Amino acid sequence: MKIRAAVLEAFGEPLEVQELDLAEPKAAEVLVRLAACGVCHTDLFTASGADPSGYSPAVLGHEGAGVVEAIGEGVTSVAPGDHVVTLFSPQCRECEHCKDPRTNLCLAIREQQNLGYLPDGTTRLSRDGEPVRHFMGTSTFAEYTVMPEIALANVSNTRRSTPSSFASRRRKRGRSAPSSLGSNSCSLLAGTERPGGATRTAAAFAICARSESAAAMAPTTTAT
Repeated sequence: MKIRAAVLEAFGEPLEVQELDLAEPKAAEVLVRLAACGVCHTDLFTASGADPSGYSPAVLGHEGAGVVEAIGEGVTSVAPGDHVVTLFSPQCRECEHCKDPRTNLCLAIREQQNLGYLPDGTTRLSRDGEPVRHFMGTSTFAEYTVMPEIALANVSNTRRSTPSSFASRRRKRGRSAPSSLGSNSCSLLAGTERPGGATRTAAAFAICARSESAAAMAPTTTAT
């Protein structure tokens, strides 16, 4: 399928909004339509060229949320229509780290992830037949992404209660829920749809891209 994404072509240069090819998910992989994403300092650090492990061309972004569009063979934890949050630190639930409280240490797919590939050592992103690498296993600066099942958190069962519960706790403490965090929590956890749909994900990379096409999309992002 054809998608639009912000591509890191050269370090220290603005990201370029381009049309890419995205292959269907393979076994244990999931196709996600991005509805919102954040801009993390890690993305900016990599784009600047200061990260010695950086590579290009690649689609950056790792703080995303969206809706499952399709699943590959063997996927059981999510289904089309589920609302999910992307995880750059996966949870395979099988290794010694995942059986320990420190699940952020899961190394199941880290080796290939650090090289810009999905677990099988290939990419689902390409341009004119040439591979475009993933970033932190997520690549959320795009309209759609394909990710490993173990790198997604299914929040469908909590999406209606979590934002209101957050606001309730704030009120009990005599505080109001911050409008920026509150609205983004609703977007991320409830998967709130807004005019423009997944295309608005492109606003997350407007900070880097500074292109007219990206700047024309109203931001629905957080910066960390």
